[in-house]
Amino acid sequence: MGGPSKGEVFVREFVLGVGFVGGIFTRIGIDPEAGAFKALIAVVIDFAKFVSPSLASQISLLFWFLSIIIAIFSLIAIYFCGGIMGLLAVGLAWLAGFFIMVNPLAGLLLLIISASIGMLAPSRASSMET
Repeated sequence: MGGPSKGEVFVREFVLGVGFVGGIFTRIGIDPEAGAFKALIAVVIDFAKFVSPSLASQISLLFWFLSIIIAIFSLIAIYFCGGIMGLLAVGLAWLAGFFIMVNPLAGLLLLIISASIGMLAPSRASSMET
């Protein structure tokens, strides 16, 4: 009747989205964020060359910092939503995604453990605040 619980949202968004899928992408050697940034940088730098050639190198540096800032904010969001248990759940999910192609049973077991921890993490994080 109501919407999904905080735990379900945390597991879906962070544990599966950031952790598990990130581990799979790392295993197969794909970085979708880097690919998107490369395409965007190419367009912006081509445009910046018309304005000022020195601006192109500054924009390239800005995008490099932006990717680091996005990673830091993701970790901060995980921590504020799930606390230390949330970080643990996402880390285990990343390992599950990384190992699922090498040892499917171990990957599945890690994924189940990380999802279970992820379901509990938001309620533990909010109870520690009060």
